Amino acid sequence: MVPALPAGAGGFRRRGCGGERTGPPTDTETDRGRSWSVEVEQQRHRDGEGELQRADCRLQNVQGGMMRILYAVTVAGSAYNLLRGQLGWLRVRGHDVHLACAPGPELAAVAAREGVPVHPLPLVREPSWGRDLPALLAAVRLVRRLRPDVVFAATTKAGLVLMTAARLCRVRRRIRAVWGLRHETLHGRRRSVVRLAERASCRFANTVVAISPSIAARLQAESIAPSDRIVTPGPGTCNGVDARRFARIPERAAAGRALRRELGVPAGGLVIGFVGRLVRDKGIAELLSAFRRLRPRFDGLRLLLVGGFETGDALAASVRAELARDPGIILAGRVADPVRFYHAMDVLCLPSRREGFPNVPLEAAAAELPVVTTDATGACDSVAAGVTGLVVPVGDVAALTEALARLAAFPGLRRQM
Repeated sequence: MVPALPAGAGGFRRRGCGGERTGPPTDTETDRGRSWSVEVEQQRHRDGEGELQRADCRLQNVQGGMMRILYAVTVAGSAYNLLRGQLGWLRVRGHDVHLACAPGPELAAVAAREGVPVHPLPLVREPSWGRDLPALLAAVRLVRRLRPDVVFAATTKAGLVLMTAARLCRVRRRIRAVWGLRHETLHGRRRSVVRLAERASCRFANTVVAISPSIAARLQAESIAPSDRIVTPGPGTCNGVDARRFARIPERAAAGRALRRELGVPAGGLVIGFVGRLVRDKGIAELLSAFRRLRPRFDGLRLLLVGGFETGDALAASVRAELARDPGIILAGRVADPVRFYHAMDVLCLPSRREGFPNVPLEAAAAELPVVTTDATGACDSVAAGVTGLVVPVGDVAALTEALARLAAFPGLRRQM
């Protein structure tokens, strides 16, 4: 069970998925708040292991033996970042695990790390009948050849293609994991098409795994998935986070200080960090606007962006140009392991417009970093408002600026979170 939330912790009014909390914390609540972030991450890791163990038992009990499981995601990067350890965990317990996704530079790395065979499929993120039909035919051929006992598909396009193929091939156990709802930030016909694809993939599944309570609520509210098929793992998680990997130990703290010097952060300067894809849905434009407002108020302020630009959901050219030319903004690019970057930050900001259940706030909490995020679907589930971070309304630059300013101005509040 996740540790209880310290009542009133933080001393500020915070809005999140569960409403508002007010009032100054008592000494006992403050002490509890300081340790809560690491405690909850360790518990989430244990819960994640428990979920996998229970799932493993279910797989063994279905036929009295091990299963052939076909995982599917749209792009290899999703498998690399969001299925870390899960495929290998099942493999070492005797299951025959396969992965299907679009070709990409990370695909070989996933195969080597997890020790599972991979099957490239011609999947693309954007709707395209000319490319989706060949992908469906390829998926049907793959399912017929492998004859899996279970098909587990995440992300919108892989969900639609593989759930359809599994249904056509009469695979009995079809699991659709909803890692986010793309249509939330789309408009017009494109929104309708993506939402229809999401609905179809969930209807073709036996089980729909909503990775956060707010995703589950949205699936039911929009009638995307039947309520009796929706399950959420514990308090919500995509793949769990190993808190030990990110914990603030002396060696990692020293590596973080060295990285700050390497990046040219002035002594005493404050670093606001971001980890993720540099795209519109992550709220990069809002983060840039908030940073502009904060710079005159805090000497030596730096914005550290860890992640790469993408062509899908691309940032406006003006935003990208300003990120590149501002000397106070550090573009680290994509990194294989973000651990030392967390330890070079003072605050982690994830101003997303939509999420499923982001791992980044959990990783930051494990590194004892305070987090500022939004009340977007999924994001609001990843922070205990006033305890591990602050929650602001989606798209509200003024509120985002104020939340970051409070953490920048009060080191004690940062340490408490």
